[in-house]
Amino acid sequence: MIAEENLVKLNDVKKKLSKLDKRQSKSNNKNNKNNKNNKNIDPSDFISTLFRRASSKFIKTCKIEKLTKLAHESFVLYLDFISSDKDFIVDTNTSKDGSTVLKTIIYDRPFVVDSLAMLFERLGIKEEFKLHPILSSSISSKSNSSTAKENISLVYIETN
Repeated sequence: MIAEENLVKLNDVKKKLSKLDKRQSKSNNKNNKNNKNNKNIDPSDFISTLFRRASSKFIKTCKIEKLTKLAHESFVLYLDFISSDKDFIVDTNTSKDGSTVLKTIIYDRPFVVDSLAMLFERLGIKEEFKLHPILSSSISSKSNSSTAKENISLVYIETN
């Protein structure tokens, strides 16, 4: 359950992401008019799913700018994934404070998070924060005109 003060913060993030998404939608509509996978996705629903299992402490202590950036980057990664025919996407970057962020998105399967955790442990990398929402999307089959519901696993990990 998300505390009331955190709900207020997340609602602010939703508003900011909605503004960013309006600009993104105009760009996507121009570039992806024929792409059946590029559905109109409500950023508000995406954010609710993204932060549903996040620790209350993280949301409370995280600055709204960071939450907005995290939500926006994750949303763009998700849109890129569902509008491509890639099996997975991996993205990394280093923030100003020196922490590294790893984002992966893949069709959900067992042990996605466990495999990454074992890799980090073997490399001696400590996870500071992890998000792992399971997202869904209607994906159009290339072989026929049917549409199937597929779960998508997004993993966001910050390390020091």
